[in-house]
Amino acid sequence: MNDKGETKKFYDNWAIKQLKDSDREATLKWKAVNMANLIFRQLNIEKINYICEIGGAEGIVINALGNLVKAKNTRNYELSKEFCKIGEHLYSDIEFINAEFGNNTSENSSIYDLIILSDITEHVIDDSSFLAEVGKSCKYVVLKMPIERCLISHDWAFQAMGRKVPLDRQFGHKHHNGHLRGYTIKSALNKVSESFDVLDYKVSDVTYFYPSKRASLVRKYFGEKMTTYVFGGALFVLAEAK
Repeated sequence: MNDKGETKKFYDNWAIKQLKDSDREATLKWKAVNMANLIFRQLNIEKINYICEIGGAEGIVINALGNLVKAKNTRNYELSKEFCKIGEHLYSDIEFINAEFGNNTSENSSIYDLIILSDITEHVIDDSSFLAEVGKSCKYVVLKMPIERCLISHDWAFQAMGRKVPLDRQFGHKHHNGHLRGYTIKSALNKVSESFDVLDYKVSDVTYFYPSKRASLVRKYFGEKMTTYVFGGALFVLAEAK
């Protein structure tokens, strides 16, 4: 999205679409649990008091994660008015800000113990600059990043089937989920490492979302990383600001 009005319109429409998904809450809580597991393994949760999420929709992830680590203060930056409205009704203890992160005048004086980025970096125009800015405002960051650069997504994989990659599956402004780029496990970790020191990470293969016999067989014999390399999946990362 290269226009702020266009971006806001996209996320308002995205909210309407997402709220119709019956599996959405369970998926978001799954993300929160995976993030929390990294935090429990590496950090003293007594020091995680102020959590901020960027693009946290109606607050399901930050609420679940905040409860798990017993955070005292939570703030969510969300571009969709609809999500903010619903979130304020559901979670009165979360502060919702209907604006882009960094546009709030109080941001300069806010240093969060933890910032949550759940499926966010693939949407921003410059992920390097964005992560650098986030690193100035927190002690730690926890991310969930989609791993979509995999064997079956390559152009040649479609060519082998006598097809072209559908336009809405190509990374860029016309991507069906608004993803401007795709990551491999390695490129995602390298991107985070530009502004943070990676403390821990977990790979989750695509079988959680899209179970199939082929993917299950690869997972059984070769493990999660290989399954993700072939079919895609998700990467959870905990990192400390440099």
